[in-house]
Amino acid sequence: MKSNLLFFVLSLLFLSCSDKASYSPKPENLVKKRIPFYFNKVKIERVERDTAFLSNGQVFDRNGNELNISLSDSEREFGFVATKKDDLIASVTENNSVQLWKRGSRVFNFDFDRISSVDRRLPKPLFRGDNILYFTLDGKIAIFSIQMNKILRVINISYNTEYSNVIDYRLSPNNSLTLLTHKSIMHIENGEEKKVSVDVRGAIFEDNSFFAITKNGEVRKYDYNLKVLESVKFPFAYFVSWGKVDNKIYLIESNGYLIELESDFSARRVFSEDVDLTYENCFFTPQKFICDEKIFYLPLSR
Repeated sequence: MKSNLLFFVLSLLFLSCSDKASYSPKPENLVKKRIPFYFNKVKIERVERDTAFLSNGQVFDRNGNELNISLSDSEREFGFVATKKDDLIASVTENNSVQLWKRGSRVFNFDFDRISSVDRRLPKPLFRGDNILYFTLDGKIAIFSIQMNKILRVINISYNTEYSNVIDYRLSPNNSLTLLTHKSIMHIENGEEKKVSVDVRGAIFEDNSFFAITKNGEVRKYDYNLKVLESVKFPFAYFVSWGKVDNKIYLIESNGYLIELESDFSARRVFSEDVDLTYENCFFTPQKFICDEKIFYLPLSR
């Protein structure tokens, strides 16, 4: 009797998991025509914050520029991420050590806590005047002085043990800093820190505001005081890539939909692609999405 009851409970659990709701656009927003795309003969092997690595060995940055392959070689040699400037290379290693190399010799090393799970979109170290900003794997920013050869300050962004690292940021001309992790958004300006908790996938930054794409299918427009100005939700949607062209936000949803949203949220169009888009393997560069073997040029023609 007990075994029969257990089988019944497990069957209900399996059915409830298999019937998970997914995004379905409203009929009035659905555009019944195929998205025009160009066929590409290579696939995306992985996507990081600033770069996409293709199966043929090519590496592209966010602006669609092909990078010298030696840059990726330097990353593999010096750590998880690395940045070169003149004769200096700043790196963060797989073991969460921040390092500085000069002409091939290591001149600085500091070990932060090791963690088991990270998001590969960790930003590369940022050279800023006489300082370097290191984004660590355990959700910190270390501000390092090149002249003094020491860490001046450590800012804690996240305290989670998994996927706590920064995945995107914006440094403004006045040196204010906006940071995203999987669980939070933080803004630092004039020594003051503001933070909101939100399950976030990524963001589109602008001069006076930014759009946050959440894990529950919401697009929120924030000012840099972290006040929500506007928001719109796409129930059960999970966005794998996003970008902005002119006054339109474009979002690729994991079930193969491409959504065109006016930046003031006044209107939207949803395109359904007949051939499924490969899950997660999409990369936005200005004027186009690269999704494995398909390239979608933007804005979409009417």
